[in-house]
Amino acid sequence: MIIFFGQPGVGKTTQGKMLAANNGWHWVSAGQLLRDSSDPEIHKMLESGLLVSSDIICKLIGDDLDKCADMKYVIIDGFARNIRQARWLIEDGKNYKRNVEMVIVIGIPKEKLIERLVARGREDDTEVAIKNRLDIYEHETYPVLEYFKSEGVKIVYIDGLGTPEEVHERIMKEIRECNLA
Repeated sequence: MIIFFGQPGVGKTTQGKMLAANNGWHWVSAGQLLRDSSDPEIHKMLESGLLVSSDIICKLIGDDLDKCADMKYVIIDGFARNIRQARWLIEDGKNYKRNVEMVIVIGIPKEKLIERLVARGREDDTEVAIKNRLDIYEHETYPVLEYFKSEGVKIVYIDGLGTPEEVHERIMKEIRECNLA
């Protein structure tokens, strides 16, 4: 598994889809799984900017991993957001015959990030929801990187500014250097 990490709006979805399409790998977005859910409680949480419980999102991710057992790599976008979820990927990933091979952290300056989020026009991108998600990210998800690092997972940092193609080339350079492609 290759995990895309970064604040909402940095381009994880664009880059994850490009990486999967260009390499014949499977892309899964935790956020898309949640948005596609028919559960009204999940939609209430999303609209308020709250994170959905780890139990719910781990089940959704696990169900998706079951569907792509024959794929070489799975690109996971927007998950793990806390230590419990990261531990689930490391420990339970083996149940799906998967290991976390790399975490790719995409970063851009905060002011550019807010511009992107407002411009994409999704219904869950209200100003209140955006600020909540950014606060949650800053306070709860940074320790996830330390956990992955302690488990021996390769972590790479990518500048998310520029065209999608420029960012993609930076990502591919790192993936080639780690012999994943």
